[in-house]
Amino acid sequence: MPALRQTLRILPLILLGIILLWSAGIVWYCLPLGWLLFTLYLGLIAAAVYYRRWKWSIPGLWALAAILNIGYLFITPTNDRPWLPSWSRLPYGTIQGNTLTLHDIRDFNYRSVDDYDIRYITQTYDLARLRTLDFAVCHWDGMEAVAHTMLSFGFADGRQLALSCETRLDSETPQGTIAGLYKRFGFIYIFATEPDIFALRSNYRHEDLYLYRFNMTPAQIRTVLTDFVERANALHKHPEFYNTLLHNCTTELLPSLKKATPGIRTNPIILLNGFIDQKAFDRGALQHRPGETFDQLKKRSFVPYDTSKKAPEHYSEAIRQHIGITD
Repeated sequence: MPALRQTLRILPLILLGIILLWSAGIVWYCLPLGWLLFTLYLGLIAAAVYYRRWKWSIPGLWALAAILNIGYLFITPTNDRPWLPSWSRLPYGTIQGNTLTLHDIRDFNYRSVDDYDIRYITQTYDLARLRTLDFAVCHWDGMEAVAHTMLSFGFADGRQLALSCETRLDSETPQGTIAGLYKRFGFIYIFATEPDIFALRSNYRHEDLYLYRFNMTPAQIRTVLTDFVERANALHKHPEFYNTLLHNCTTELLPSLKKATPGIRTNPIILLNGFIDQKAFDRGALQHRPGETFDQLKKRSFVPYDTSKKAPEHYSEAIRQHIGITD
């Protein structure tokens, strides 16, 4: 019993410590003069700990944490920020029957990662001619456990429409994993051409890009695409924050995929998403050759770097011929 009483006495202090640690991020990332207020914040905690026998110490820390977190709840997203060119336009689309008209598709022409021509285009697609849905997994800096995930919709006329759920960056806030937990970034669905969004990663950033094909019918693929168009349209009226754990490139693919294939099991927090392609293979979601193991499929699915740093004219066709998923 004494041990139990001691545990019950310590638990509120542990909880307070966790909340204060979280609140430190609010001070650093969300308040003006973050470094100055952060120093003051640490000073207040140090004083409360040093003078822990004062009656105000623990209640004062609870009050401080409560004020910070209540204020944090009132931070709301906006589309009105100085967005960088790659994230400056929110795409939107209209669907009439089988005709999808999609505006502000990104189609940049790159000479290097930082040197490019800004180009957004409008395209019309026949949804009755949707044929394939491909799944892209991209690793950077040698990290296997973490990846960026994307989709690409294939049409009978040979066109590919790529989709990436991304951090929406402005000119004032540097990108960061921890910052992504604290409402620092907007969220965007990017519709793009593959020579833009895929070649940028493989040819210019030299990231490891893998491309797989989902086992889906045209009807299922249409469900996925139309759902993403509706969600992209909604962002114009209801902007959202990116969140490193809860609202990221992978978590935001799953709701639309689940509409088409209800059997998909989803996890609201996906950690180590770099292994998601193997999980999809294990569940039978990826096309592969008879008897082919996942390691063999992954090796075959690697999109090679183009040392000329130029996306070929028929880029989408060329990379699929290389990895063997042409129709």
